[in-house]
Amino acid sequence: IEIFGVVLRRFATHTQVDLDAQQVLSDIVSEPRASHFMNIPLDTFLKELKTFCSPTSLFGGVIVNSKSTYGHVPCAAHLKASTCLKDATCAWNDTTVRCDWSVCHKHCTKDACEAKVDSKNKTCAWSNTAGCGRQVECDYSDKSQCTIAECYWDTTDSLCTIPPCTAVAEDGCLADPNGCEWDDVKASCKPRPCAYPDAVACNGQPTCQWDGDTSLCIEKPCVPYTTEVECNYHDFDCKWEAGECRP
Repeated sequence: IEIFGVVLRRFATHTQVDLDAQQVLSDIVSEPRASHFMNIPLDTFLKELKTFCSPTSLFGGVIVNSKSTYGHVPCAAHLKASTCLKDATCAWNDTTVRCDWSVCHKHCTKDACEAKVDSKNKTCAWSNTAGCGRQVECDYSDKSQCTIAECYWDTTDSLCTIPPCTAVAEDGCLADPNGCEWDDVKASCKPRPCAYPDAVACNGQPTCQWDGDTSLCIEKPCVPYTTEVECNYHDFDCKWEAGECRP
């Protein structure tokens, strides 16, 4: 349990009442006291409250880095889908591109928990230590176990998670660090062609070229279009010649 204390004072300067309150609270907050206590003007309280769980705030930094009895940090501290989805109490939101509390988290008893479903219509799971949460997908601890088609080994974070480019909303798709693009026609996320990380690997592919302005590997103009109709209706100045779409 982490105990925090806040003195809200009316004025910019400290009165004796403020200092007395500070002494009382500083004696009961958790150690180290300097990171668990603040004495602030009343008109700044709302700002502090909004950033309470932010990793960059005074209290948020303590919460994120602490090992609580629940075994997890605030969902907002997970900045990527891969780490968010490993926390049973959290769920990744592809629309807002952030990690939120799972709908399962609000159920406080085992019976209530196991009678409900999460946002993906899967039954919530009860844990004696963490309470009610999602059934974690691809819950394997090492690469040798992460072999089924529905799972993917994330080499960056060394964990087993859902495959890349499976977001159900455009913003979440474009935020996927694995190189994805949104298909407006099919309303689905798919791997971006030519998603190579450097110029050497990119330029080694016949259909790709390195864009020095954006430092991204992109498809060569006109190459993706394989029919005359597609070639005539696209964003580049291409023309159909000898059965090919050319710049």
